[in-house]
Amino acid sequence: MRKLLPNLYLFIILLLISQFASAQFSVDGHIRTRGEYRDGYRTLAVEDTQGLPLVLQRSRLMMSYKEDNLTFKLTGQDARVWGESEAASPKNTFGIYEAWVKWLFHPNIGVKVGRQEISYDDQRLLSIRNFGVAGATYDALLMYYEDDETKTSVHVGGMINNDRQSQFLDYYTGNLFKYMAFAWGSFSINDFMSLNAINVFDLKQKPSEPEIMYGRNTLGANAIVAKKGVAGGRMGGYYQFGNSWFEIWPLENQKQPISAYSFNASAWADLSDKFKVTLSFDLYSGNDWSKSSGKFTSFNRLLASRHGHLGYMDYFTDMQMGEVAWAGIVDMYLRVDYTFSPKADIQARINNFSMEKPYLPPDVGQGFEKVGKRLGNEISILLNYKPAKNIAIQTAWMFMLPTETLKRLQGENTRLSHFGYISLLFTPNFFTYSKPEIQP
Repeated sequence: MRKLLPNLYLFIILLLISQFASAQFSVDGHIRTRGEYRDGYRTLAVEDTQGLPLVLQRSRLMMSYKEDNLTFKLTGQDARVWGESEAASPKNTFGIYEAWVKWLFHPNIGVKVGRQEISYDDQRLLSIRNFGVAGATYDALLMYYEDDETKTSVHVGGMINNDRQSQFLDYYTGNLFKYMAFAWGSFSINDFMSLNAINVFDLKQKPSEPEIMYGRNTLGANAIVAKKGVAGGRMGGYYQFGNSWFEIWPLENQKQPISAYSFNASAWADLSDKFKVTLSFDLYSGNDWSKSSGKFTSFNRLLASRHGHLGYMDYFTDMQMGEVAWAGIVDMYLRVDYTFSPKADIQARINNFSMEKPYLPPDVGQGFEKVGKRLGNEISILLNYKPAKNIAIQTAWMFMLPTETLKRLQGENTRLSHFGYISLLFTPNFFTYSKPEIQP
């Protein structure tokens, strides 16, 4: 495979070059190297742990080809931790990140099929998880309507997932859904206000009887008001209902009806050409272990971004919020941005985390446990510098101030938990060709 993929790339490049007379073709690169120091990242540091320095690197080669109403893109990616794959090791870290074709069969209507990025709005439900070393793409079919004049977009897509080729239906063991369909729309009301709405429907199988499937709907909308250089705000929410199969204690191996919700609101203001202040609130409903309602009320964030919405230290990345025993999360933060110049800016942020419900699930033979809701505060500082058009540098440092509840969940004997990194992103354009216009 390691020898086949480079040869495949060479073949495709030669094939596309042969079509230059009637096409547009570009080759781009993406290399991101991030050196990190982890000493409390994603989980609290305790007395018997030591800090870890490591380097993550992501390298992509992207080729795009466009001819008339057809567009093709192929992106190869090598994503690794330095030292993970030695020069003589058979371990392969190279793969295909994107491989899709898009056909525009009407000026406003098209279809896109293949491995592709799926990201909508602020990535609270569907995202590309860009902070992770590998990112995320999905094998999907997408139908879309785009009208630039009215600023209206409607997308409908779906996934069918299997572990391998098979002759009959079997159980899908992957991290995605067996089947998933979604519809998303964005509409501009005027120059300052827009609305978007989304519905995601997924099906999950019963492991012992894969023909039995449970459907879950996640329905929501967002309103955004903004005037560039002055102020803005957004408000949105999602409701989740249906059924799913659970394999978490104490709902292990059983079907459960779902009734859960989330709410988000934020407001920002440009105090000057250099200062911007943002206030934000997020709530994800949790399960109330003190009641036997017969419904699971912990919101599942589906394929949401795992970095940023609930802090930069990624303490709460589990889509079902297992880190807080499925009791839900409330996050409020204050963020201040200062721009030094067109090339440099700094961001400071403080998050305050709480559990939405103050109960932990029952232990074996015992009842639920009531705890304090507050989880702690995260303080983050990020500095961005762009010395050239295709080079970006980001450095960051952050730390967590946990409460007794978070210590109870992650470790009693804690010490200072902090996380820092410096990231270098290089995005060169190696080659671009456009068919010359024919002069009259």
